[in-house]
Amino acid sequence: MVSGAAVEPLSGNRSGERARAAAARRRDRAAGGRSGAGLGAARPAAPKHRRDDRPGDGDAARRAQTIDPATNPALTTRLGYILTGDSRVDQISEAGLTGLSEYVNRRTAAALVRPDAVEPGRTDLSLYPLLYWPITADVAAPSAEQVTALNDYMAHAGSS
Repeated sequence: MVSGAAVEPLSGNRSGERARAAAARRRDRAAGGRSGAGLGAARPAAPKHRRDDRPGDGDAARRAQTIDPATNPALTTRLGYILTGDSRVDQISEAGLTGLSEYVNRRTAAALVRPDAVEPGRTDLSLYPLLYWPITADVAAPSAEQVTALNDYMAHAGSS
């Protein structure tokens, strides 16, 4: 005699249940595990407090997370222009590079933010993929420190 347990997996009813379970798992994966169906419902909840979220613990990590990417050239891609000391020329340089950044953002997958004014020898030039240096008739010659910084930038293809 054949038991009912041995016959049941061969019935059409079981294959329908498997198909519904498989569909529920697919929906769960598509919803990123948020649907509550299938395997996603068995996931443990995230802990309410991580070690670095407790008061007095991980203060340095929290401060590091508050760095504004809009003002930190290490966290965003931006163009740079060398300050001339002539506010009119510096404003034109900034406006031109802002327009170039906007054009690049519209036409490519790049995400450039507002350009920075930089000073060779004082600013880490390696953070800028492109530097614009407007040279006017009355611009002062760069100092030895500035020449060294610019030569280092150029020698390393903009990644000194």
